[in-house]
Amino acid sequence: MKLIDLTGKRFGHLLVLSHHHTNKFSYGTKHYWLCKCDCGNTIVTNGEYLRVGHTKSCGCLRVEVGKTKNRTHGMTQTRLYDIWANIKGRCFNPKNERYPDYGGRGITMCSEWDADFMNFYNWAMANGYNDKLSIDRIDVNGDYCPENCRWVDNYIQANNTRTNHFITFNGKSQTIAQWAREYNLKPYTIQSRLKMGWDIKDILEISPDVYNNRDKKLIEFEGEYKTKAEWLSIMKCHTTTFYRRLKRYQLSKST
Repeated sequence: MKLIDLTGKRFGHLLVLSHHHTNKFSYGTKHYWLCKCDCGNTIVTNGEYLRVGHTKSCGCLRVEVGKTKNRTHGMTQTRLYDIWANIKGRCFNPKNERYPDYGGRGITMCSEWDADFMNFYNWAMANGYNDKLSIDRIDVNGDYCPENCRWVDNYIQANNTRTNHFITFNGKSQTIAQWAREYNLKPYTIQSRLKMGWDIKDILEISPDVYNNRDKKLIEFEGEYKTKAEWLSIMKCHTTTFYRRLKRYQLSKST
């Protein structure tokens, strides 16, 4: 979407201070603006929502309206209503503890869902909702809207977060959890091997059983055969020191 300068313009209770950032999503480009609310709070919000009248305050106006508005759908005690209300809270209410990671980053809820819970409910029912699934944004930097949301199990959602570590191997990129599942490894094993600087191929393809059995092999040192653990117990030294001595011993034998 082409950038339309909104600096200095007023939309409801919001005065636009400056352009904040631009995000490119799979479904288009969106521009976000830093605004100051009449109540004193500042928010970053989508310029499109400002222009169409979807966002008129930092959330304080919505709170006030909510105090007097009567709900008629009779679903305020349902799980789906809680999901909808929680999304609105983290997108629109600066006092919400999760607001910095959502509304504070410019993530919002589309005007269709925000305007009426039943629009959200109807979309959920038509797109596979059940009480064992949770809502997930396909693009983790995108908004809560029909084209960017789906209902998934905990495994898929855990693999779709900003904090996941992606590993690329043979042209394929997956999270640690996904690689662990594919290669029958524990995520901790992959994480540990990454920290030790292993090659990606070895990280995924060397079985823990094969790796652990290294320590059970007999090692020749000064004409005797013992396991690594036995040598360390006798020498009372660190593994690095033992292998340094072993290397010197092997070099002396070859000369």
